[in-house]
Amino acid sequence: LNGFPQWPNDSRGAKLILFDSHAQTRRWFPLINKRIVRVAVSFHQSEYRRGVDISFPAPAVNPAQRSMQRRQELQSCKKPNRRFLISFVGRLVMSRIRQKLGTLDNGKDIIFRTKEDMVELNSSFKSALANSEFAAVPRGDALFSYRFAEVLSYGAIPVIYADGWVLPFSEILNYSEFAVVISERDYARTREILERYSKEERCKMRTRAYDIYWSRMASTGAILQTVVDILDSRLK
Repeated sequence: LNGFPQWPNDSRGAKLILFDSHAQTRRWFPLINKRIVRVAVSFHQSEYRRGVDISFPAPAVNPAQRSMQRRQELQSCKKPNRRFLISFVGRLVMSRIRQKLGTLDNGKDIIFRTKEDMVELNSSFKSALANSEFAAVPRGDALFSYRFAEVLSYGAIPVIYADGWVLPFSEILNYSEFAVVISERDYARTREILERYSKEERCKMRTRAYDIYWSRMASTGAILQTVVDILDSRLK
């Protein structure tokens, strides 16, 4: 990279924005200086340069389709409670926290299973998200998870288990409005923590989660616009 004339390896180069959607730029740390804005999906708080770097969400792989009916149901809070208090459908062996969360599955309102195991519940990945009040976003091999944006797209409240992760767009988003962050060591208290939220609070958080996805994360254009908004806010 230092061989490129545009790469700012000294005080003369123009500031560049480096996008990392696969948590790979750690290997470039010796080359990164204050003239480079690193926009990445998997910042740990110890490496994040506040006011310089930007944490952004990994795009959803299996998002819900946009639905005015779902939006109205979320806002009105008139639809009966969703079937599951919290769910996670995916690989449970990618990290210790996923393995631990798997022990919370009770086969009723707390579901942590692989896609194959959902058959006995007459459910699936998509139907589980659509019928969950909260949905788990545990870290995988890296701190981030593609599940984060998917959860928002279904109007579920993300429950994040990823100690030290700099949350996407946290510079301009108030996570207390639409998400729950649980320390990995407190995973066993998940039910206790979630049941503190009233039905009204859950409705507001789910509506906010849905709106944030469609305004900030639903497309490459929306994500890039939010990055621009953050950079612009720093100039004011």
